[in-house]
Amino acid sequence: MNSNRQTFYSKFSRFNLHTGQAVVELALLLPVLILILVGILDLGRIYGAQVTITNAAREGARYGAIYPTASAIQTRAAQEAAAGGITGVTTNISPTLPVGSGTPIAVTVQYNFPMLTTNIFAGVSSVPIQASAVMQAQ
Repeated sequence: MNSNRQTFYSKFSRFNLHTGQAVVELALLLPVLILILVGILDLGRIYGAQVTITNAAREGARYGAIYPTASAIQTRAAQEAAAGGITGVTTNISPTLPVGSGTPIAVTVQYNFPMLTTNIFAGVSSVPIQASAVMQAQ
């Protein structure tokens, strides 16, 4: 009877050792996997913000080509960015308005994008994003 107990315990003791090993491996790798996942999430968010900022600059330049006033261009670019879910953009216009017909108007939109992963590694809370567009005044 003693040999039956020994065989029984030896089978299940190996199972318990492997289970503990898997838990330790998971505990070591889970933080790395979560950081990779959050990094991928940040890349997607920053790409979406870049598209929104580019659209805001393009819309501001298009609007400025028809109505070349600084306040109208800044308002239109901010409205386009807000439609994409981004607030707090800075708009720069070149050259100084008013301009004559055929003069190119350059609109640059800047935004400080709050990332999730930069706080973990570098202590930086935001990353600057910038986009420009140029159209001729009519």
